[in-house]
Amino acid sequence: MISLLNKSQLAAQMGRDPTYVSAMCRMGYAMQYGTKTTLRHALNWLNANPDFRVSSAYPSMLPPRVRQGRRPGLMFSAVDKSREPAPSHDR
Repeated sequence: MISLLNKSQLAAQMGRDPTYVSAMCRMGYAMQYGTKTTLRHALNWLNANPDFRVSSAYPSMLPPRVRQGRRPGLMFSAVDKSREPAPSHDR
């Protein structure tokens, strides 16, 4: 028996968050029957679109450093301070 699923039900069947299914729709996935679809139809679309990523559907949700190709959390340069001589306290 074929069961028709809405976005939330489809996400639950796939073990994903509903945002994942919404991202699929933003990237071209068309729900098969208006607001409902089948699991098989969604999985076939994912197989046909192996490069699908949620981040490509919602690029503005990423922090600015990630959008610019920088690594998040990298606030300081990678200069190795251990090779610098210790400051002298001689007067």
